[in-house]
Amino acid sequence: MRDVDSETNPVLLRPLVLARDEAAFMALLRALYPSIAEATLRKRLQDLQGSSWECIGAFTGNDAGTMVGMSGYWIQHRLCCGRFLYVDHFIVSGAERTKGIGQCMWQALERIAHERGCEHIALDTFVTHSLAQRFWMNQGCSIVGLHFGKPLMCRPANGCMK
Repeated sequence: MRDVDSETNPVLLRPLVLARDEAAFMALLRALYPSIAEATLRKRLQDLQGSSWECIGAFTGNDAGTMVGMSGYWIQHRLCCGRFLYVDHFIVSGAERTKGIGQCMWQALERIAHERGCEHIALDTFVTHSLAQRFWMNQGCSIVGLHFGKPLMCRPANGCMK
């Protein structure tokens, strides 16, 4: 557990425990990915369990019991940048934005990257999310490439759910 204190908005950052935090986690994921069916998100979350994927949550309230932000991450290696932390989604509840919670989460991810010997942090953001792009630039990130994607035909045998 990590406490990040601010005089105006105390925030508790801690690893997520899906057995305890799944409902709040799913609510934030649905806000981030409204076009993806909840059943599909649940299946994908289930598929991540047991992998090297990790997730931190930001909690506020009198008992630090209200999840207001989260970020998944992986530690990976690439030839172009060596060992790096990849931010695999990053969201702060709309009502809690501009209160410093995202910056606290980012600082925690930077600490994790340093502690685990990473040389770099990488992430993707949607081209339509100009506020997110501004946030990342304010954190010292720069645009270094383009992420291309191509949807493949959905096959239920592969666990794909529409």
